[in-house]
Amino acid sequence: MGRAEVLRLLMSYIEMPFNDVYIKLNDWKNHKKSMVNGLVPNLEFENGKKMGETVDIAMYIGKLGGLNPKDP
Repeated sequence: MGRAEVLRLLMSYIEMPFNDVYIKLNDWKNHKKSMVNGLVPNLEFENGKKMGETVDIAMYIGKLGGLNPKDP
């Protein structure tokens, strides 16, 4: 749950395939340095680049799925 839940829902809604990776609390110390801004969630692309910040990721997924309004 938490901040990533809206991203899971969006990706499921637009039928975007994704791997949902959970990091155990004991393993977080090893992963923190590799995360954008040291936070989760992160969206990792096939080329290895990552995007952080929940709202930015949600906007990106919405754009891919045609969910963003055309008129601001």
